[in-house]
Amino acid sequence: MNTPKWPLWSCIFGSAALLLISACSSTPVGDTSGSAANPGLTGSGTFSTALAPPGAIIKQDKSFTVGNGENWYGKLTLDIGKDDDIAYRFFIKTYPEKGWTLVSTVRSEQTQLVFTRPDRSATVVIVPANFWGGGTATIVISPSQNH
Repeated sequence: MNTPKWPLWSCIFGSAALLLISACSSTPVGDTSGSAANPGLTGSGTFSTALAPPGAIIKQDKSFTVGNGENWYGKLTLDIGKDDDIAYRFFIKTYPEKGWTLVSTVRSEQTQLVFTRPDRSATVVIVPANFWGGGTATIVISPSQNH
């Protein structure tokens, strides 16, 4: 009888680890010119870093945008690290400085912020970090129905 070199559990563990590592693709927020060195986001647009907290990393597999610069629409999911309060303070301070009006905010297990502009609305959902990983901020920007 021919016995395998590697026990079954080691093959299963190795395959699971490989899948987990390959699923964790992300892009640091920075130069989003869409060059070969930094492909930017999935979708057809690029993203303005002015709307993301410093140090945030784009989760490409959970993001899709259309448009360029600050005029994009879609969903952007960011890894914000362990301190979700830094992200919250960033959105509360920076978005009004960029012409967004804060409509509502709810702070709980998942913080939600809603902003508007004459031509667009933005919803930000902040999920704090847990034992397994960093927190996330999901930004959804869509055209306003009033425009």
